[in-house]
Amino acid sequence: MAPYELIASLMLRGEPAASDDVAQAAASHDDDAAGSSPTRARLIRWCGYGRHMDQVTARELLASRDSHGIVIEEDSRGVNSPTLTETAKAQEFLWSAVSAVESLYGAAYMSRDLARAADGKSLQGVMGRKEQELLRAALIFASAGLDAALKRLVYDSLLTLVRIDAKVADGLEAFAREHLSNGSLAVDPEALVKVLMADGATPREVLVSAWAADLTRGSMQSRQQVEKVCTALGITGAPFRKRIGAKGATLEKAFVARNQIVHELDLPAHVAKTSDRDATNRSRRRRYAQATIDLAVEVLSVAQLVIDDVAGRVSEAH
Repeated sequence: MAPYELIASLMLRGEPAASDDVAQAAASHDDDAAGSSPTRARLIRWCGYGRHMDQVTARELLASRDSHGIVIEEDSRGVNSPTLTETAKAQEFLWSAVSAVESLYGAAYMSRDLARAADGKSLQGVMGRKEQELLRAALIFASAGLDAALKRLVYDSLLTLVRIDAKVADGLEAFAREHLSNGSLAVDPEALVKVLMADGATPREVLVSAWAADLTRGSMQSRQQVEKVCTALGITGAPFRKRIGAKGATLEKAFVARNQIVHELDLPAHVAKTSDRDATNRSRRRRYAQATIDLAVEVLSVAQLVIDDVAGRVSEAH
């Protein structure tokens, strides 16, 4: 739990925050004010330096955190996704990611409000550098949620989809021809033996398992990989495919931002070399709250719509 959230939670329960916790929260906040001592002193005075925070103030802080939820897109065809064997686990993974993103988003706003109140400023304005770290984490969690949910969906639903959807069955046949060939029109004897001799599984089940492994081998952090999985799952709706496949679409922007954060720590390639850590931090790409959360919501919405599409077809087949 972040220091600010810890303090507010303790105060709301009527427990005094230790002076070390308050000092840590003050010292850890990095805003644009010149020097940290004035900010720290104001924050310590505002929190009562180890005495009880006013309960109304604590409630307002927590309300600020909880008021910044997110809404992802859903398709009514997926109403049974939490209960179907083919989609339940993927849905659970995605809901966990949504919860994490909401928590980080709310914590960023609560931290901003606390810091600005400590400086005697209105509770408005852009996020400071510390709060932007929470925004970055929100986007990473959203991307991880898509990755985990779609991979689980592939493993849990592909065999059923092969049975009920001709498009998916055609995809399996195309994979099988490639999987069982040796680079020519001839059949690879070793690959064929493995399929025929697999213990306790039909040849089709073995091929579906191999196809699922192939589809989930890499990280689903590019529009091309998401498109590949959607094709395999038989998702062909033109508006949705255009939404995820168009170059420069929101989903692609989300993956670009995610990769900049994960692989480059959000430092631009042209950043000047310096021995000043603060100067390096100031040179990082700025992440604005609404823009970053919009990217996270698109990632989560795409994953949800894929799950809903699969759940709808499975429900109809039942």
